Amino acid sequence: MFRVVDTTCDVYVAVWTPLVPFATAVAAFKAKIKAIEDEIETQSTELDGYAMDKGKKKETMVRKAHSVANQVFAYAEDVGDTVLREKMDVSYSDLIAPRDSIVGQKCQGIHTEANAVIASLAPYGILPLDLTDLQGFIDAYELVISAPRVAITAMVRTPYFIR
Repeated sequence: MFRVVDTTCDVYVAVWTPLVPFATAVAAFKAKIKAIEDEIETQSTELDGYAMDKGKKKETMVRKAHSVANQVFAYAEDVGDTVLREKMDVSYSDLIAPRDSIVGQKCQGIHTEANAVIASLAPYGILPLDLTDLQGFIDAYELVISAPRVAITAMVRTPYFIR
């Protein structure tokens, strides 16, 4: 609506220019529009970085967890551990799709289960360093999981009409 009012004021500038109080109100109105546009630009630019960082960390963590789960699944299948096999029977979409906090928990569960049998996983391509890497990815993701929301909260300011 404010854009329509702004356009209408531009169309009828010759009519209202002699009216000093109205001209003052239009100038203040246009200044508020500029402030709103600047704020929108700032918010969208700043939040994109947080969301992209979180997405990248999530992707890295899920790929590593999925790889570990696949190898532990193969181990569990070979040794006949059906409980472990079922815990590791996860697809990439099973890991990436749930809410952000659930994704971290699922990956942590994979890490925990794999860590319990790490001594037997070397023939399957999983070394302790792989689990250390996975834990690092989980920790990094957990740190940024709420970063976009925190950034939004930090940007909340007094509404323009109150200033």
